[in-house]
Amino acid sequence: MFPVYDIDRAVFASSLAVHIIISSLSIGMPFALGTIELYGVLKKDSKINYLVKRLSTIILALFAIGTLSGTIVAVEMATLFPKFMQIISNTAIISLYIEVGAFFIESLFLGLYLYSWKKYGNSIWHPIFMYLVGFFAAMSGVLIITLNSFMNYPVGVQYINGQIIDTDPYAIFFTPIQFIETGHGVLASLTFGVSFFIAIIAYHILREKDLNKIDIYGKIMKIVTPIFFISILVTGLYGISSIDTLSVYQPTKYAVLEANVNGNISHASENLFGFISPNYTLENYISVPDLQSLLLHEHFNPNTVVPGILPNESNIASPADITVSHNSFDIMAILGFIIFLGAGYMLLSQILSRKDNNKDKKFTLNPRYTFYLNKLILYASIILALFSIIAVETGWIAAEVGRQPWTIYNILLTKDAANLNPSVVPVAITFQIIYIILFFSTLWAIKKYFIDRLE
Repeated sequence: MFPVYDIDRAVFASSLAVHIIISSLSIGMPFALGTIELYGVLKKDSKINYLVKRLSTIILALFAIGTLSGTIVAVEMATLFPKFMQIISNTAIISLYIEVGAFFIESLFLGLYLYSWKKYGNSIWHPIFMYLVGFFAAMSGVLIITLNSFMNYPVGVQYINGQIIDTDPYAIFFTPIQFIETGHGVLASLTFGVSFFIAIIAYHILREKDLNKIDIYGKIMKIVTPIFFISILVTGLYGISSIDTLSVYQPTKYAVLEANVNGNISHASENLFGFISPNYTLENYISVPDLQSLLLHEHFNPNTVVPGILPNESNIASPADITVSHNSFDIMAILGFIIFLGAGYMLLSQILSRKDNNKDKKFTLNPRYTFYLNKLILYASIILALFSIIAVETGWIAAEVGRQPWTIYNILLTKDAANLNPSVVPVAITFQIIYIILFFSTLWAIKKYFIDRLE
């Protein structure tokens, strides 16, 4: 039988893994659909607008599933980690209150969008409603990640001898890491949502024989591909900044992500993959000499000292947690770079492709070939969507496991936050069953209201 503490962590982690997929789609797909509809309105393209009308039901389905998912996550936090919620309710709850407001405004604009086709269907106001749905979905993400930034770098509170004193509930919005962390998280979700949209379009082009439908799908790919490239580019820039910010404000977490277990050092190599042994030694890794020191803060100086940890420090991550966080971080970074290259090639091909009547689908590296008929790009689009969700998931694993053993850094240990009462196990199992149902419900909704409606 697993310890209750490990069950709490495993159940909440798996729930978040599913919730992140739903939330990312809810952020990315409204911006994709809104842009496509705006194009259709401006170009007076009735075929595009008709297709958007058919596809827009997926946003409602995702909203409904996401609402249930978010509610369960909130209940899980209170049930599995009651001490955490007790402290948050006295220090940083305002972020969650405002997030509820953003949720209701999102639902308002979703209702306006779905029930205003007759009045605004051919007006630019209609896609603007969809943009606002995406904007307030993103705002919900910002507010949730704001709470997470407080957990990583708590401000506006003193916690002495188990007592909360001198609290400032508004300080949560002014942590030095909030801007970088929220930007990186929301943009990563946007990237996945848009890449998933492109992947479904690419899948239909690959199997479609009707040239008229291929032309419509091709237009959609042309419209959405620049959003994909810009989102992954800005996500990467935020990611680079977040590493520098970590080294200043969260040096221990930075050391965990980089697996720096030998204290602060200069001429630090970039250590890729590997695992931490029980005596806190990094083994079976790939080393790039001096690279970590060269890249930190863009100094390009091998003498730059990088933060590290020592195994005799108190309250540091376990070897297993460091291994998981470090490898997750490396996977995220490598996949992010691959996605950037793939999106860049797609955009380059779109810009350079010949405007001819060639309708043959084939594999080619020639960027001048009609990009939405290039099988290399079409299959790559599907693979990039898979890479995007893996990057989002591993990024969150790296961030959350990298903070261990703390739930709120230097305030609340995870073992103290968790509900250790064995009676919580049946409740946790129930949560797990619900999330399995939610996961397959999401797949069903995507097939019924998105994939099938492209037919």
